[in-house]
Amino acid sequence: MKEEKEELYEVSNDENQEKTPYEKVSEIISIIVGVFICGIFIYLLIISKDNFTRMALTPFLLCLLCNLGATISKALGKENLVNIFNKGYIVVFLLFWFGFLIFWSYNAIKDGGDISTLLFTIPFWIAGIILIYKIFIKK
Repeated sequence: MKEEKEELYEVSNDENQEKTPYEKVSEIISIIVGVFICGIFIYLLIISKDNFTRMALTPFLLCLLCNLGATISKALGKENLVNIFNKGYIVVFLLFWFGFLIFWSYNAIKDGGDISTLLFTIPFWIAGIILIYKIFIKK
């Protein structure tokens, strides 16, 4: 009885295992949705005349492209490319994270306003540093 339960919960790590039809359809739908959303962001970048809007949309578009690349690579069974696209996503996200924090801190110092605005950024700096540590340094 115990051996039967162990067999039920075993997960196959075979990379050549055939995907179920549901998994294939799910991957195709994810790719279609990703292409559609990327198209919307590219369209918004093209029609936007405001540089601030373009600057705000660009990190999201880059993250979407990395996610789309990872989804397509996963559908094709290219695990190395999936890892590269996932790392690219993380790098773009962290660049956006710290870029926004630098912008926010710079404006808080430049305006000479309340010190609480600058102090409010400290937890976000700590969270970003922890993310870098956990993702890139501690393996």
